[in-house]
Amino acid sequence: MSDHRSDDVRELMPELTGVGERSLDSFLTPVVRVTEEIAAPPEEVFEALTDPEALGEWFLAPGGTTRDWELDLAPGGEWSARTVTPDGAEGVLHGDVITVDAPNTLELTWHTSDDDFAPSRVRYDLEPIWVNGECATRLTVTHVDGTSVDGVSTYPQALMVDVTTTTHEWTEQIRRLGHCVRTMITVA
Repeated sequence: MSDHRSDDVRELMPELTGVGERSLDSFLTPVVRVTEEIAAPPEEVFEALTDPEALGEWFLAPGGTTRDWELDLAPGGEWSARTVTPDGAEGVLHGDVITVDAPNTLELTWHTSDDDFAPSRVRYDLEPIWVNGECATRLTVTHVDGTSVDGVSTYPQALMVDVTTTTHEWTEQIRRLGHCVRTMITVA
């Protein structure tokens, strides 16, 4: 049934299927972009994004923890971590490393057990900025959900819930990252 609805939309809006390189399906792909400023230079923020010990400090599964981070930091490399929810249920995060341009860009594929390993892609863009005479980082996280939405008629509601939740989760993750980096700077 969902295929039929998608075909109906394509017939009603054929002009969307030829816009640049985007297909109609790409317009139905949830994209979350969150930007925050962190009071640390890009090199230190990039380290916190790629160091297994630091990742265990700041990257939390919703309401839980992550641990056992492994990261082969090269294009084509793999990464993984285990998640633990507040009730003790365990899960898995894993993916591939797509782009590494330290300290500017890191891009990964994501597969999580809490959404049946549906594919998504996360890109971290780090930009040096100056705040009060100190080098800081403008970090932009772009999360592209690679799953298709089942049923065009329910899409706007489903997308709004997913994008709102994911935006909130990434905002919280980045804030924890910022706190971790500032703590690392103080300790170092």
